[in-house]
Amino acid sequence: VDIEEVSISTVTFTYDTSKPTSTVTMPVNGGKYGSMDELSGTAEDAISGVDFVDITIQQPGGWYWNGSTWTASVEWLPAIYDDILETWTYDSSTVTWLNNNTYTIKSKATDNAGNGETVYGQASFTCDTDYPTSGISVPGLGENRSSLATISGTSSDNQGVSGVKIAI
Repeated sequence: VDIEEVSISTVTFTYDTSKPTSTVTMPVNGGKYGSMDELSGTAEDAISGVDFVDITIQQPGGWYWNGSTWTASVEWLPAIYDDILETWTYDSSTVTWLNNNTYTIKSKATDNAGNGETVYGQASFTCDTDYPTSGISVPGLGENRSSLATISGTSSDNQGVSGVKIAI
């Protein structure tokens, strides 16, 4: 009787052809900010999971942040990805944001199977470091009044004024 040994091997793998998705949550699209020290967003892939997220920061005129300066070519920068929370962050505290410029942030996720996102997450914001101005018209400086039905004044800002608060 011949005895033959039969060897069986098993391999488990995940077949994934779907693309991951990502969003930009900070800055809020259309927002105005005096500073932007951290960019953030989400990224997910239901089949193999997200491997990494890259971001790009574009300023007017087609200039891109490369991690230390602005350059004319598109630069994708690595974000920190948390696969438990499915969020990404990028430390943007060294970016030289210029006042009154509108910046566009894009995020691009790649999953563990190597599929890259082709429709990127995106948000734009305006850097606004100018302080608004305001003044009181009524009552006038130094006036003496026995009654005052209205307090009025002016306010302005190059990015618009959303409200004015007064204290009496």
